[in-house]
Amino acid sequence: MILRDPKGNPVILATNLHWHSPEKIAEIYRKRWQIEVFFRWIKQQLNVPRLFGTTPNAVYGQLYTALLVYVLLKYLFDQGNASVHSTAKLTFAEFDRLFRLQSLPLEWRVFLSCNLNFLNIG
Repeated sequence: MILRDPKGNPVILATNLHWHSPEKIAEIYRKRWQIEVFFRWIKQQLNVPRLFGTTPNAVYGQLYTALLVYVLLKYLFDQGNASVHSTAKLTFAEFDRLFRLQSLPLEWRVFLSCNLNFLNIG
């Protein structure tokens, strides 16, 4: 659909929602909102504030790597929180921050060293 702005310049609309019922328009916006929520989660949880590449391979590679790291950290966190004393339990955000700073409490470092020796990273 082509319209004109107040100065007479043509404006092309990419979508024409006049053909859809209000229910269909609401469904379209709900689906779009889910996509927005997903990308917000990626930025916040996977620590991907921006993408380094624009090609599909670069985007997939960066997101898969970030997701893999997230899943591994979450697994370590869940296993550790189930094993450490209640006074040493952490939230995932605390665990993530302290892990990155290499400042985990002693009980967590013992847990990780005992459980990660097979990977030679503990």
